Amino acid sequence: MPKRIKVTGWILAVCHAGSMYYIKTVKRWLSQISKITCCCLWLLAATPIFAQEKAPLPPLANVTFFVNSLPGTPFWESQIDFAQAVSKAFNINLTISYIPRKYIDRFGVTEYIEDYLDKQSTLPDLIVSSLWLGVEEKVLQIFAAKNIAYFSINNQLTEPLLASLGTPRQKFPRWLGHIATDDVAVGAQLTEYLLLQIDKKKACTSACPIHLFAFSGFTFTTASQQREKGLSVALAKRRDVQLFNVVHAAWDRQTAYAMMPTILQRHDDIDGYWIASDFMALGVLQVLRESKRPQTAILASIDWSPEIIAPIKSGAVSASLGGHFMEAGWAITLYADALLAGDFAANFGTLFHSELDILDGNNIDKIGAFLAKPHWNSEAILLNSRYYNPNFSHYSFQPLSIINAQLAANAQGAE
Repeated sequence: MPKRIKVTGWILAVCHAGSMYYIKTVKRWLSQISKITCCCLWLLAATPIFAQEKAPLPPLANVTFFVNSLPGTPFWESQIDFAQAVSKAFNINLTISYIPRKYIDRFGVTEYIEDYLDKQSTLPDLIVSSLWLGVEEKVLQIFAAKNIAYFSINNQLTEPLLASLGTPRQKFPRWLGHIATDDVAVGAQLTEYLLLQIDKKKACTSACPIHLFAFSGFTFTTASQQREKGLSVALAKRRDVQLFNVVHAAWDRQTAYAMMPTILQRHDDIDGYWIASDFMALGVLQVLRESKRPQTAILASIDWSPEIIAPIKSGAVSASLGGHFMEAGWAITLYADALLAGDFAANFGTLFHSELDILDGNNIDKIGAFLAKPHWNSEAILLNSRYYNPNFSHYSFQPLSIINAQLAANAQGAE
């Protein structure tokens, strides 16, 4: 009996110890499971908060930008780049649609636009584009029929055109506004700058003959016609200047390049080239370099294309007038403010004028460096917004002031 008692006691002691160990282990497991469960429940509860913080906001609007050019054209690529930067700053969804070359003329563009819009499952809230000479009213009718807001850029609204179409909002309520340069003034400004540089170079004690040659764009575009008119206005003040000819090189580098050998054969005493776009100027310059003649003629052009920066730095091109590549972005700014802060028409009107500034040897290092590799700062972009800028007093459509604000913001960010 005593042995059995001892054995039984030993067994009970072992069982008691084992049960205690088991209980403690179970408690530890339950504690761990409880902690894990709490963490899981907390994560599940917090997930909607995290998702809400990280989920992107819906776009303010959907905008389509019809580009009147093939991809790769310097002026229009700069236009697109700034429009995209503005759209990003305002959280706008921007779609780019290049007009194919076969549709670029006045008759094909309406066909392309109608076909494009018919294929869209959701129509854009706003369309930005140039107005096409000869079909302005037809384009406005297409957008009106589909109830799409429209903001036109780039082409000057001439007096006959305003008489026919009215100003934005009059005949076509969904035509919100228009922004463009005064191309007659631009053509005259380029002429006066070019003649001033030639005068300095020739250093005549009295009036001496000056020979010019001019390159313009398509014959049927308003910009070409108005810039040529400005050329004529400026030349009417100078009896000592002879304009050999105005040729139409379709805004195209290769077309200008192909024309130049014949021009050089006919005229060996050209003092200056008046060129309506940088892209054509690059074609002219290429032939002048390949001809191996001493380059004595002065070249001046329009657009502020990135490719023109190096020739201006080297002195091969005297200057480029530009800044109007910002027009699409400015149109989007006005539209965004209309959605966020109320319509702009009552206080600012519907017709806006964009100015062009000179890019030459005096500012090429600073401004040219930015144009070569633009870094658009969203906060600086929003300084031109009524909604986001508490100190807003007026819209600035001056290119150099816009870029200087960008340079200041970028410098501050680098500090």
